[in-house]
Amino acid sequence: MTKEAYFEKLSYALRRRELLPRPMEEDGLLPVEWNGRILCRVTERGAVRYDPTWVDT
Repeated sequence: MTKEAYFEKLSYALRRRELLPRPMEEDGLLPVEWNGRILCRVTERGAVRYDPTWVDT
């Protein structure tokens, strides 16, 4: 599966769960928005990257 196809399927699944995927960034990561803020970024292999300062208890 190509990166584009993977991100397309992932974007569809995220929207169904009320998460908002954004256009892919120049670094090849897919940003995911929730409540008006970037929640995380997803790699083409399915890994999730986030900034630890975004996570609160």
